[in-house]
Amino acid sequence: MMTQVYPRESRLIVLEPGTFQTKAGYVDQATLSVVNVPSIAGAKVRRRQQNAAESLLADSISAKTTEDAVKEEPTPEDTATPMEIQEPPSSAASVTETGVDESNEVEEEEFETVYVAGASLATEQAEPKDTPEWKVVKPIRNGLVEDWDALSGLWQHILLRELPTAMKRSRNDWSVMLTVPMSWSKEDHKRATQIMFEDMNILAFSIIEQPLAALYGCNVTTGLVIDIGHETTDVTPIIDNIIIRHAYKTIPLGGRDIEHRMAQLLREDVTTMAELGDIGMNEDIARIIKESDACEVKPQSGWSAEGEEQRVTVEVKGKQISIGSARHRSTDILFDPIAAGKHTLSIQELCYLAVTEACEPERRTSLWDNLVLTGGCSLLKGVKQRLEAEIGSLIAASETSNEFQAKDIKWVNMPDYFTAYKDRLQDASYVGASVVAKIIFLGSSFGYLTKADYNEIGPAAIYLKA
Repeated sequence: MMTQVYPRESRLIVLEPGTFQTKAGYVDQATLSVVNVPSIAGAKVRRRQQNAAESLLADSISAKTTEDAVKEEPTPEDTATPMEIQEPPSSAASVTETGVDESNEVEEEEFETVYVAGASLATEQAEPKDTPEWKVVKPIRNGLVEDWDALSGLWQHILLRELPTAMKRSRNDWSVMLTVPMSWSKEDHKRATQIMFEDMNILAFSIIEQPLAALYGCNVTTGLVIDIGHETTDVTPIIDNIIIRHAYKTIPLGGRDIEHRMAQLLREDVTTMAELGDIGMNEDIARIIKESDACEVKPQSGWSAEGEEQRVTVEVKGKQISIGSARHRSTDILFDPIAAGKHTLSIQELCYLAVTEACEPERRTSLWDNLVLTGGCSLLKGVKQRLEAEIGSLIAASETSNEFQAKDIKWVNMPDYFTAYKDRLQDASYVGASVVAKIIFLGSSFGYLTKADYNEIGPAAIYLKA
C-alpha cells in the first residue's frame, strides 16, 4: 500500500547529475541557490573507523569484561603451571578446516573506500600521494554511470556538505527530486532510488528526465529540447508532456570536442604559443578560452584571409595572449564534425531526424516553433543564430515539403518571472524540476515515493510514482 507524507517546502532539494558537473539546490526560483560541483570524486582506501554507536558498544563490552575479570579470583585449579601454558596460535593455525584464512578476512574488513569531492578533493589533490590507494574517478562518462559507488560518494558530499543548509541523514525529513538523462535505463533509476533511501535516508523521492524538466522550465509542454553537454549532445522531441522516445537522438559530440579542437588549432598558432611561454597548451587553457567572451560561433563555416587576421586578447593564468581564428573555427565541429575528423552526425542533422521521426508532418510545426537550447554550450555566443541558419537550409531543401512544412524555427526561453535564471539556459532543467517538485511534493497528487513505500516494495517502487 502506498503511503503519504507531507514534506516541507524548506526541505525540498533538486539534484541534477551531469558528465562535467553536478547541480544541487533548494526548490526556490526567487534566488540563485544552485550549487555546481565538478562530477569527479577522489577515492582513497583508509582503515575503517568505528561510528559513535559502535564505539560506545565496544567501550561498554570492554568495561564489563574488565569488571568481571576483577571479580573472579583465580583458584589453584585455574592457575596453569609452566608446562600447561600454550603457545599463541601461529598464522597457519588461523586457517580453518574449510581452508579459509580468517585472519585475512578480518584484515580486509578493517579497510574501506571513502570518496571526497569539491573543495575537499582539491585539498587532497594538492597533497602528494605516494600510495596507490588514491585515485580520481569520473562516475559518469558520455551520459552513462560507470561507477555507482563513486557517484553515491559524490552525491553524499554535495547533499551533506556543499549545500548552505546541509541535509542531515538522522532527521529523515528531506525530499529529493532527481533529474536524470535520457540515456539512463530503468535499472539506473532503481539504483539511484536505492542510494537515496539507503545512503541518504530521505523522506520522499521522485525522478524526472532532464529534457522534460527543461521544457517545463520554459513553460511549454510541446517542443524540441537540444541539450549540448560536455561529452554528448541530446535531442529530444516532446509532444503534450510525452517524450517521443523512439525519436530521441544522441551523438558523442559536445564541449569537450570544442576544447580538443581549440587546443589543436592553438598549437599551430605560433604567436599564441610564444605568448603562453612556459604555461604551454592543454585542455584547461582551451576551456578558459572557450568560456570567455572571445569564443564565438560564426553564422557560416569557412574563413577568409581577412578573418584570419582578426585577433582578440584573452587573459589566461595571469598572461595576456592573443587568439586568432581558432576561437571561431573550434566551434565548427558541432556543425561540421566530419571536417574535424569526427565521423558522426551534425547537430542540425540530429534535430531534423528527430522531428521527422517524432510525428506526422502536420504536427512538426509545433516542434519547430518551440526549440529549447540548454546545456553548457548553450552559452556560446552565436550558437542559436548558427543553428537557425543550418536547420533552415535543411527544412528548405526537404523533399517532403508541403503546406504543413515549417518555414522557420523559433526559440523558447525561460519566463521573465524567473528573474535569477532567465538568462541561464543551462539551468532550464533545474528550474523545471523545481516547479515540478513543488507540484508533486506539496500538492495533492502525492506523485512521489516515500521511505515506507521503499521498505515495503523495494527500488522497483519508483516505477509506480516517477
